[in-house]
Amino acid sequence: MDTIRTVLEYVTDSPPVPVVVVEGSGRAANLIAFAHKYAKETEESSAVLDGMRETLLVEIQKTFKINQAQTNKLLAELLQCVENADLITIFKPSESAATSLNQLDRAILCALFRARYLTAAEQLSLALTWNRVDIARSEIFIYGQEWADGALEEAMMEALAKNRVDFVKLLMEMGVQMAKFLTIHRLEELYNSKQGPANTLRYIVRDVRPHLSRNYFYSLIDIGLVVNKLMGGAYRCSYTRRKFRQSYTDMMKNSIKESSSRNILSRGLR
Repeated sequence: MDTIRTVLEYVTDSPPVPVVVVEGSGRAANLIAFAHKYAKETEESSAVLDGMRETLLVEIQKTFKINQAQTNKLLAELLQCVENADLITIFKPSESAATSLNQLDRAILCALFRARYLTAAEQLSLALTWNRVDIARSEIFIYGQEWADGALEEAMMEALAKNRVDFVKLLMEMGVQMAKFLTIHRLEELYNSKQGPANTLRYIVRDVRPHLSRNYFYSLIDIGLVVNKLMGGAYRCSYTRRKFRQSYTDMMKNSIKESSSRNILSRGLR
């Protein structure tokens, strides 16, 4: 009985909390699944449930063995729950434990998508965090989906930083072009990212930049020096060539100027 009241609190909270009910996991879960089935069969869910009132009363009494007054109260709470049927997802496990776990992840994630009214970009970020590229393909990248400017590029940055290879492939399929995407700023941000698996980059950079501070920001020129060292002089990385170093220096000067101009403009508008 407490389970039904808990579900009711969640789906009527502000903001509401989506609930995934595992059918077959207990008495309350089976009752909610039973009522939910009829609530979802028509838009006029209350009319359908009114027709099922006697059946539900019998099921509640048989399940919990309570008196008539308690039964009527629990029925009212159950009907209130399924009035918010869109916030409730019924999950029926399969015989395979591994398959069930995979499907449960999917049920929870899809419930969040529906109940929280997330934008496509927010849904993609959530799927990426859960590492569920299958859900991204089937539930997010659907025909007619609109994307805000830069949303896919932002997702690509997250996918690369978190080492989500399947998402990188998917985003490239969806039109993100690496030649345009991998700017100097983005490359440096990725090299300096604290996300993803642990790596030995800091220790390798120390060989070419012996006196590193704790918060040292690796530049592409540093990366070029690392590549040169690892190749043992058999190859010279383009990041260490004079042409690139000059372009890089000019770009950094322009960035500093633009940043200073924005700060001056910002102070002037206050």
